[in-house]
Amino acid sequence: MKTLDIAEIINNKSAILSETGQIVFQKIKEYVEKDEPVILDFTGIETLTTAFLNLAIGQLYDLKPTNELTKLVKIKRSSVSESHFQKIGLVLSNGKEKRQELADLQDEVMQDGY
Repeated sequence: MKTLDIAEIINNKSAILSETGQIVFQKIKEYVEKDEPVILDFTGIETLTTAFLNLAIGQLYDLKPTNELTKLVKIKRSSVSESHFQKIGLVLSNGKEKRQELADLQDEVMQDGY
């Protein structure tokens, strides 16, 4: 299982910008698309924002179903503080919820018989 060092990928201790979040997402995406498991290591990250996380991990639900993602992408728990862990959980929950709402809306709009 490959470990991705987030601080190394963004070359910074602050994971705050959506632009750098997109860079991390592209790196994770390379592994997810090949069904290769990856561990995200946030060691050294001092500042973490939801703007960064929305792009870095929130988009993952566009790639694979939730049950597949939970097998492919792991977070090194010891590498994140409690507040960072809560932000990650919030972004993952929101990402999953938004994708489900979109799927439900598509089902509703695409009803047969109209």
